[in-house]
Amino acid sequence: MKANSRRKQKLLARAAGAAGGKVSGAAKPGAGKKSGGSGPNKGGKSAGQKFQFYDAGDEILLVGEGDFSFAKSLLLPPHSIKPQTVTATAFDSRQELAEKYPDTGAANVEFLETFEAATDDDGASGSGDEAGYGTQDEAGADAEADAADAGASGDEAPVYASQRRAHLLFNVDATALGKVKYIRKRKFDCVVFNFPHTGSGITDQDRNILKNQQLLQGFLKAVGPALSRKGKVVVTLFEGAPYDLWNLKALAKAAGYVTIRSGAFDWAAYDGYRHRRTAGVGDTNKKAQDRAARTYVFGKTGDYREIASANANAQHLSSKRVQKELADQRKRKRPRRGDSDSDSDE
Repeated sequence: MKANSRRKQKLLARAAGAAGGKVSGAAKPGAGKKSGGSGPNKGGKSAGQKFQFYDAGDEILLVGEGDFSFAKSLLLPPHSIKPQTVTATAFDSRQELAEKYPDTGAANVEFLETFEAATDDDGASGSGDEAGYGTQDEAGADAEADAADAGASGDEAPVYASQRRAHLLFNVDATALGKVKYIRKRKFDCVVFNFPHTGSGITDQDRNILKNQQLLQGFLKAVGPALSRKGKVVVTLFEGAPYDLWNLKALAKAAGYVTIRSGAFDWAAYDGYRHRRTAGVGDTNKKAQDRAARTYVFGKTGDYREIASANANAQHLSSKRVQKELADQRKRKRPRRGDSDSDSDE
């Protein structure tokens, strides 16, 4: 019996290796879920490696940013993402944000508007004129033009004085991204919505769930045109009720997305990030940093569908191959008539 068990283990390992060799770059089924929040980048499994939702060089769009503390954390170690690859948006106007989050809002905005990437080796200084963005007055004129095009206030348009700084937008509705000219003219590799919530204060749980599902549905519909060919949509939610009842993965599937991977959200990986309530300053009954949360990564393109399909097929084929080979072994070892079966108690 022990020999049969060893043979089965060898066959499982061989089949898994063969299937894995046929699927280039495919994530292992279940990767990330067993990692306990240290889920790896690109679905691989590596000891001590944290779950990373973005890839190097991604153009990143952040929506529903609250006080912009998450955007700030991405520019700092250990991420140190180039500021010019980050566009951060808030639902509130600049003034509303400062009033809603008086302890952090204005300070984080000032940081993002002044923090610059290191000078490139080619000697580009990143100043307004040399970078091609013009003076601050010209940037403001562009901002007003963008706002007029979208039918929103001037706060909506991007603030940028240098090619090496992040782009900030205000008055941006995550369910109406197509109304923002700056976003409409670009494609993003990674669009992030952390802890989406309507903040409506509805006490009836069923109605509250429905309102937040509608928010997610609107976002998933609006973000599609903003994605690059292999663009990813990243959503983080708290774990447990009522968030699990929102059925995020089912909503994403219905909107034409496929789940690439997921992993526990690691608060410590984002220095200075503070989850802020939609309604303003204050924590929920339990501090956000003490609550378990999970990050989901979705893809919309055929490429991601092929990867997900390949993963499922590889798992299915591996199982079928093992069963077939075990059945063949049993047939080969089945004693023929007249043969001695003295070794059948192996």
